[in-house]
Amino acid sequence: MTHKGFTLIELMIVVAIIGILAAVAIPQYQNYVARAQVAEALALTAPVKLAAAEYYSTTGTLPTPSELETTGVDPSTITGKYVSTVRWNTSTNMGIINGMIQISFGSQAHSALDSKGFFLCTQLATTGGTGGPLVWRCATSCGISVMHPSATLDKKYLPSGCQ
Repeated sequence: MTHKGFTLIELMIVVAIIGILAAVAIPQYQNYVARAQVAEALALTAPVKLAAAEYYSTTGTLPTPSELETTGVDPSTITGKYVSTVRWNTSTNMGIINGMIQISFGSQAHSALDSKGFFLCTQLATTGGTGGPLVWRCATSCGISVMHPSATLDKKYLPSGCQ
């Protein structure tokens, strides 16, 4: 007796295995796509971070939005395929100067990011500061109510260095 081809049960097992793999892979791929779009947003903020750091190294304080524009960087002009707005603001609260870059995603972004945003935050003590480099951290809020996106990004989409 010679065997020519696969039996129906063998084919059904193969289809079931492919279905299980697809059920696991598709959600993971969607998370990957969203995280890649967040990475693009972080890359777009580099000029703002650099301008704030240069201003800080020159003056010893963080720039206001209008002072940041004097460095030649206007965050309102920074957009990307997935990023709709980038904004810079500072606030002082109990002797701490907070610098905040707000990143908001547009309608081209992954559905988990659409119309949501997050912050890059840095803090400076107004007295007794070390004068060291600015340290940036990703956050869904900088703890200040100056700027808030319409909805905040789920932390699972932030790069591992931000979580």
